[in-house]
Amino acid sequence: MKVLITIIAFIIFLSVPSLAQQIDTADIGFDVQNNLNVKETIKIIFSSNIENNFVDFVLDKGASEINVMDSARNLNYEILQRENDYLLRIYLQGDNELRISYTSSNFIFTNNNLYQFFTEISFLSGNINAKLILPPGYVIDDYSPKDGIISSDGRRISINWSLTSSESIFSVKFSKSESQDYFVFAAIFLVALIIVLVLYFRKKMKQQFIQGFREDEKKVIEYLQQNKIAYQNKVEQEFKFSRAKMTRIVKILADKGLIEKKKKGRTNKLRWIK
Repeated sequence: MKVLITIIAFIIFLSVPSLAQQIDTADIGFDVQNNLNVKETIKIIFSSNIENNFVDFVLDKGASEINVMDSARNLNYEILQRENDYLLRIYLQGDNELRISYTSSNFIFTNNNLYQFFTEISFLSGNINAKLILPPGYVIDDYSPKDGIISSDGRRISINWSLTSSESIFSVKFSKSESQDYFVFAAIFLVALIIVLVLYFRKKMKQQFIQGFREDEKKVIEYLQQNKIAYQNKVEQEFKFSRAKMTRIVKILADKGLIEKKKKGRTNKLRWIK
């Protein structure tokens, strides 16, 4: 099944031809978000300050969150609608730096579980560095130009290009990492196993803990472990113990440091503290 791909053009037109010769470097970044929108950032360094000129930048119609500035301040711009795209006209104000950023939903094309980033970059001159960063959990399957360098920060994979040509078409095919899915499954299984083991050993320790007590004492211990706080006469009524038996049990538990008792009217307030 063929995937129809529309070229997203990144093209800079300079209002004065001589400005083209003044571009020293251009750094372009494509940050693919988790929702597969792409945040593009462009940083252009001119060899000298530029005044009283404008730069036109082609934007696709999926662009949003547009921000334009030089090294110190926001710049004035206007958006001119064309037949298939927009023209972002930026007015320079005497600085040698230009920064553009925006988010677009039109860079990524999907076919089943495969994804493709596609764009074209066109400059008149200058040294151009480009970088694409994938979201966590994705891996690169194929890319063009082939001289890109792949790297990773441990969470996200990126690919870097240093362009020798003023025009380049970028295509990056990527997909979700199978190891990432395995890691998620393994993490869920490990958490579930830890919970089961904790519950098992807690139950086992509880059984070992009460083995040294008599049956009537075990009943009171389990009751107080569940309720935390109870009145002695209520526990006595719960198990139909005589007052003497209940007094004996409370004394044993208090002497072992398992409960704290406080006089409350004609009975005691018991609190489990173990």
